[in-house]
Amino acid sequence: MGKDGAFRLVARIGGREYRATVRAETVIGSAAECDLVLPDPTVSRRHARVLPRDGGLLVQDLESRNGTYVDGARVCTPATIGCGGLLRLGEVELRIEALDPRDLTVAVAGTAVAAGARTAAAAEPTLVSAGISRFCVRELAPLLAALAGAPAREAYAAQVLAALAASEPDAGFRLLGAGDALLARAGRPGPALLRVARAGLALEVVGSPELAPALRSLAQLGLSLVAAADAMAGTAGTARAEHPTAATEPPAAPQTGDPALREIYWQAARVARSRLNVLLTGESGTGKELLARYLHDASGEPGERYLVLNCAALPADLLDAELFGIEAGVATGVSARPGRFELAHGGTLFLDEIGDMSLDTQARILRVLQEREVYRVGSHKARPADVRVVSATNRDLEAMVREGRFRLDLFHRIADWRAELPPLRQRAGDIANLAAQFLAQAMATRGLRSGGLSQGAVDLMLRYGWPGNVRELEREMARVALFLDDGEVLTSTLLKPEIQAWTGPVAEGDSLAAQLEREERRVIARALAACGGQVAEAAQRLGVSRSTLYRRIAQLELGAAAVDAG
Repeated sequence: MGKDGAFRLVARIGGREYRATVRAETVIGSAAECDLVLPDPTVSRRHARVLPRDGGLLVQDLESRNGTYVDGARVCTPATIGCGGLLRLGEVELRIEALDPRDLTVAVAGTAVAAGARTAAAAEPTLVSAGISRFCVRELAPLLAALAGAPAREAYAAQVLAALAASEPDAGFRLLGAGDALLARAGRPGPALLRVARAGLALEVVGSPELAPALRSLAQLGLSLVAAADAMAGTAGTARAEHPTAATEPPAAPQTGDPALREIYWQAARVARSRLNVLLTGESGTGKELLARYLHDASGEPGERYLVLNCAALPADLLDAELFGIEAGVATGVSARPGRFELAHGGTLFLDEIGDMSLDTQARILRVLQEREVYRVGSHKARPADVRVVSATNRDLEAMVREGRFRLDLFHRIADWRAELPPLRQRAGDIANLAAQFLAQAMATRGLRSGGLSQGAVDLMLRYGWPGNVRELEREMARVALFLDDGEVLTSTLLKPEIQAWTGPVAEGDSLAAQLEREERRVIARALAACGGQVAEAAQRLGVSRSTLYRRIAQLELGAAAVDAG
């Protein structure tokens, strides 16, 4: 029962759920002004009234045409019903759930805009597009015409900066060369707000902080035009050789409250500028691929090739062909094609699950990394393959080395820098924010707002062990989003039974009753999950009556995330 007299009514009509929280008098009917609107022809406009009373709900029929029924008996005078009872209005059945008081409090706010409107996070591309659009419409054509004539570097750079300043009158631009020598200047003077670099050139921008996203994108476009003039004049290679590690600002790391993860991304931003090979370890679903992509984007050359291959997804012969390429004629009907090493030349190759490959394949990878060239399967011709490898695995490679299942020389070659990503259960400070972010994204795909997370839902998610880590959390939010209406708060009752029943290790000093209750919650939750939420089927599987199972679900506050009232 609701500990403070709060309940939820849930009805299913035409494949959709209709829900209302009952804390005080609640009117149910088909009219739009009712507290719970049930669009069904057998429900009267003002059909019934319910309110909390004596640990249950007091139900009063409002002279409906098709009647109100409690446990099959028509309501003529007010009747009380508790959790597990059957309330029916006309032909619509309603489930009564006890509501955890914590679900009445919103712990993490949802999307504060109307459905279909752009969120604050989505506003940035509009600002960026507007700045670039002004520049392209007004200034780009004459710049391209001048570029076609292979102009002198200094004069053309000054022309580009003048065009940038004309497009953004409230900003200033400074082009710097070797040793930060000033090459051109236009627009407002002042301290640099941001700096972008490319091919031995740096462009500093002056302006208001709120314009930073637009100014950064505009500066990158302008700097690309200046660099293009260098390339046409044949000077770009010299500039790159003189300044191989021009200092561009790394992309923003994912927001996290976990100090260990912040430190990993801080180090990754610096490692990214080198050609060091990287080994990422950690449990499945902890975000290794996200970090690999960040390493590439922070390299200063994000336009270079970035390829991904899951080494566990292919048998040995196909894996070799995917990695190293294959020559025509190796087998009947086989055409020549390059492998990932060859295609990633000059860029980054992310090898996921690198521990799942044969020793022969490991030896061939080692040779590619040592020689910076690759031989296709069936070929004696070397092809360039200067690739920075980022590897990932959830296996203990050092143990595999000791057991002879992974080459020690390859281990040292791929692990110039190592990072072990912490599991989600060790990042409690991130769980609620990540869940809110994933939920908002999932709701937005349906054109709906997220109402946020209740305290009850957050408490359960913090208690849960998340064996699937961030990937499991993202999938759970995608699932629950299917059952939420526009602006509705996610409460604990919608989370999957495994989360609701999770107890983790037995705490020292727990009573026998507490331990038995936890185990009963787990057994019931698993049975419901196995039966697709069908209570009758789960009751048969557990050897109890349907009414007993409904009662225990209510008493154990399992909610009804997957429970079908039918």
